[in-house]
Amino acid sequence: MGSGPGGGTNGVDYVLKIGSWGMVGYMAKMIGSLEEMGYTRAKNLHAAVYDWRPSPDFLEEFTDFTQRMSDLIEGTYTKNGDKPVILIAHSMGNLHLTRFLNSKSMEWKNKYIMHFYSIVAPWAGTPKTI
Repeated sequence: MGSGPGGGTNGVDYVLKIGSWGMVGYMAKMIGSLEEMGYTRAKNLHAAVYDWRPSPDFLEEFTDFTQRMSDLIEGTYTKNGDKPVILIAHSMGNLHLTRFLNSKSMEWKNKYIMHFYSIVAPWAGTPKTI
């Protein structure tokens, strides 16, 4: 995956193909459920893919992640009649999204963000592998 939000959902619905088993779903069921609720890909349903291996600070300092994420959120807000967006982050994405949100003013967050839902965030780190 690239280092920055691109806005498409193809990078997160299915992550790989394993032989005769077919495609391995990642967010496909959630995306399908959101589409059934009326959300539309590339209009009000986007994914912000990134390389999860570097730290959030690295992405901030050495990539255009923050600018691309800002553009995606602000563009979605505008494209949908100035409606604040709902953010959903999974796993390490929570750390990157929190770093991004901490770089924004409260005024910006109040204008562009309605909710932030966190799914299985490693807020306290990860358990030591045995």
